[in-house]
Amino acid sequence: MQPIFPKEPKEPPRAQQHTVYYEDRAQYKVVQPAAPVVALTWKQHLIAGGMSRGAAVTSMFPVDTVKTRLQMSARGTLSEVMKPPYYPGYNAAIASQIPYGMAVFGTYEATKGLLLDRFPGANKLSLFFVAAVAGDIVGSTVLTPGEVVKQKVQAGVFKDPLEACRGIFRASGLRGFYQGYASLVARDVPFRAIQLPLYETFKKWYADARCGGSQDGIGPLQAAALGAASGMIGAAATNPVDVIK
Repeated sequence: MQPIFPKEPKEPPRAQQHTVYYEDRAQYKVVQPAAPVVALTWKQHLIAGGMSRGAAVTSMFPVDTVKTRLQMSARGTLSEVMKPPYYPGYNAAIASQIPYGMAVFGTYEATKGLLLDRFPGANKLSLFFVAAVAGDIVGSTVLTPGEVVKQKVQAGVFKDPLEACRGIFRASGLRGFYQGYASLVARDVPFRAIQLPLYETFKKWYADARCGGSQDGIGPLQAAALGAASGMIGAAATNPVDVIK
């Protein structure tokens, strides 16, 4: 009588692996167990937020430069505003954007975790909304000085960030670096309040549709696509305030 299971191989699989046997054919397959998913700590969220913000700003800075020129030049043509340089004010921007990313996402994740623990029965979307608002209010305080310097250089008011800092301080003192803070908050807080809850919602929808309800199965590319979709919706909704700022 033919045995159901094939004979063990001469070199058995390692202890960390397990063997799947097939009754219809005499062969086996070694399957690696799934790696456990470990939640990030608050400090790791800080580092991840800063690194991701730095990468995003660096890659998208030319687009941001063209956007700023278009917003500040009512009569400028697209061909004119697309002329180089594309990285004016980059040093000031990256110096403020990395701490901004750390402040926003570190505060968001810490606040979200606290709220979920304190109010387990509450609507999660509303908790995400509150955490997003808290994150961006903290982040805007860090971002504003660098944003003021960056946009002055992008628009051609000053040649470089150092000259911009001197000119702003000479004209308005320290308060000059927080020019437009209210409009920055008016843009970024609604943007983040739209983006992050939408991102959490999109992740849940995707996990329910493709990953059996577990968000651990969402890979980096899928997460990036979901983040891009939520970010585009938030940017479209808050662009008029960005122009005013």
